[in-house]
Amino acid sequence: MADRHEPSPEEFYDNTPQEKAGRVRWARPSIGFLLVMITIGVASALAWRAYADRPWLAAQEAQAGTVKELRATIQQLEASQQQLVQRINALQMTQQQGERSRQVDLQRLSEQMTALSRDVEKTSKSAAAKAPAPKKSSVAENKLKDAKLTHTSSVGSPSASEPSASGQR
Repeated sequence: MADRHEPSPEEFYDNTPQEKAGRVRWARPSIGFLLVMITIGVASALAWRAYADRPWLAAQEAQAGTVKELRATIQQLEASQQQLVQRINALQMTQQQGERSRQVDLQRLSEQMTALSRDVEKTSKSAAAKAPAPKKSSVAENKLKDAKLTHTSSVGSPSASEPSASGQR
């Protein structure tokens, strides 16, 4: 291992001015490029963090708010629906009670009308049976009766030319 020779630092690095200038020319642009890339990367990461998460978060919050509003609206609609169902049921019950009451009234009135028609019929039959039948008289018989009445009244009166009150109709 003695054969091996380790280079000294002067031998390892070329210290010629031309080589130093070549290395510096090559190192400056690459260091600048790296600094620009690092700056762009950091700025992109910050911009991404600042703007990319917020719209997603805002959209998610908006959706959550919308979902909450929709749930509240649904609950209100369900409550309204229950109230409407209760009102409809109450109206149906009222209508059924009114219909029953109307039917009872109709039946009662029908029975009263039947009873009244029976009473009228009985009354008319009993009145017809009790009343005497009128006699049919002729015109000649009526004139004869009138003449008799006139004659009897004229005998008792001072003047025969005046008609009597009983003879006038």
